Amino acid sequence: MQTKVSLAEYIRTYLYTQAWLICRQTDTILKADLWNEEKGEVPLELPGKIFNVEFSYLRTLKAKAPRKICGNIRALPFRDNTFDVALDLSTIDHQAAYGAFLTEYHRVLKPGGKILVASWLTEGTIYTTTEIACDQWVFDDKDFTQEVLRYFPDAKSHIFVDKEMAKAIWAGSVTNMDGVYMKVFIGSKCVSC
Repeated sequence: MQTKVSLAEYIRTYLYTQAWLICRQTDTILKADLWNEEKGEVPLELPGKIFNVEFSYLRTLKAKAPRKICGNIRALPFRDNTFDVALDLSTIDHQAAYGAFLTEYHRVLKPGGKILVASWLTEGTIYTTTEIACDQWVFDDKDFTQEVLRYFPDAKSHIFVDKEMAKAIWAGSVTNMDGVYMKVFIGSKCVSC
């Protein structure tokens, strides 16, 4: 019998630890999405000054987080070279146009700025959830990795949630989880960009 694992707990113990490793007290941080903060599941406590961008006006109002901004991640309401760090903890995989997200993250990061992006991936099929109203896009690993490396050539990746853990996390709420896993990329914007 498989134990149900809380995705929020997994994010809190692993992704936030990774974020802590790349954030400094003096950093200006862009964080995409306020879903966890709205649900009260993942308290956001990172060093630096965090700006939370969320496309849903209602979620922006409900979320318990500092500096909340309702905006479109595909057209971020910030000037070029504004942030030291960009965090996308599985927001990018809710949109088919992930290239637009990466373009914007690259634009608003300062030269040398760091990015952490986590995405659900597979070996070639797109999956959808039954739990949330919008489609959950799970990208082909090869294509997504190439796109991340196009914007952040030094990005290193590792598997965050393996296929068996994915099944335990999403048990009963997601269709077709065979072959799905989460990968985390950490990289930086080149200094000459």
